[in-house]
Amino acid sequence: MRNIYCLLSLLFIFPLKIHSAIDPEEPLAKLWRVRNSDLLQYLAIETNLTIADRTLQLLIEDYSSRVGGTYVDVLNNKIYVQYLDRQMIGIIKNSSEIQPYINLINFEPVRRSLATLKSSFNEIKNLAYQIRPQDIRSFIDIRNNQIEVRYRTKLGNNVDFFASIGKFNPRFVKANSPSTNCAPAPNKRQSQVLERRNIISQILCGDGIFNVDSNKGCSLGFYASYKSDENLNVIVTAGHCFDRTIENDPQLFYYRPWNENTGKRIGLMTKNFSIPYDYGLINITDNKGIIIPAIRNTDHQYNELIIEGGRILSSIGVHICKSGWGSHVICAYVIGFGGFHVDIESNILEDFIVADNSGLFACKGDSGAPTFSYLEDLQKVTLNGIISGGFDTLVNIVPLDIILKEAGLDLIKANSLIV
Repeated sequence: MRNIYCLLSLLFIFPLKIHSAIDPEEPLAKLWRVRNSDLLQYLAIETNLTIADRTLQLLIEDYSSRVGGTYVDVLNNKIYVQYLDRQMIGIIKNSSEIQPYINLINFEPVRRSLATLKSSFNEIKNLAYQIRPQDIRSFIDIRNNQIEVRYRTKLGNNVDFFASIGKFNPRFVKANSPSTNCAPAPNKRQSQVLERRNIISQILCGDGIFNVDSNKGCSLGFYASYKSDENLNVIVTAGHCFDRTIENDPQLFYYRPWNENTGKRIGLMTKNFSIPYDYGLINITDNKGIIIPAIRNTDHQYNELIIEGGRILSSIGVHICKSGWGSHVICAYVIGFGGFHVDIESNILEDFIVADNSGLFACKGDSGAPTFSYLEDLQKVTLNGIISGGFDTLVNIVPLDIILKEAGLDLIKANSLIV
């Protein structure tokens, strides 16, 4: 029987406007440094810039040896196009597809072409597979027209790796120690909401989950069903929430409310895929009453954010937000695509969206948390991935489309109907 979600249930759970919010400033307003009342205006600007940027990307695809990349600046309502060959300015300005957006475009000269950056980055990644360095992150930093390699140590295999990639002139950045002071303080309003939630046994995306077998805390990413059998339901979270250092398989997970360390059983993680994509699946087929296709946002104006669907991000400079047990809802900027991470055991994870973590976008307990973009309505969002982990001022995000394709899943979203 078709596994659809009840409209009456959705009407009950979807957010009401709460005027007594703990933090009156929306997370996206903090990122953009604007007033809450201006957010819808800037969201509309970002949407228009994203459409224009995608049009530009398609136009310059065949000129990758003559241009750098593109990125958007929402606050200034601009798109920046990098060029090596000045003739590209005329080609772009004279394109009929670009005419509606011509006043949004700024041109800036750069030294490295997009083709060179991509080729060099792929060579660096291939060398990482050969040499197996430890504890590094790398991505193409379009805004600065360079490849960044961030590391914690120059010892071990990293010595040979750094020597081998020096010819590609990456920017080496020594990572600082992560901050530990980034979890919100408990408050009464959250405790009241959590008590109600425990009674109705429904769990929101972004709530905490706890691996009982390994004593490890993570966050619930999103709910999904298998394409092959939509009656089989799972929670998607980070694959490394499954502890491969212990013998237990499968491993048991409990619900862990925000600001609390107690909860109830939700299911077993029977599959985990940490290499090359960091995601894991918790079977909740026998516990599907907990499913809510919405994201926790208890601290702010709307306590639940409706998941309207999924979105593939393609523009540098757009916003991305997350809701997690460790640091709740925080927004950041997208600064890269296709990044890779070599962990301390020299395992390589790939194809990350890279976000700026300078605002403490991800903290301990946020692994697996859903990342999302606001629509032009602060109650509705589109999902775009889950948090894999933070590294200094970088955060790696596993893209939604990769998880759904690799695992053969469909996202459970708000417009699913239910029997």
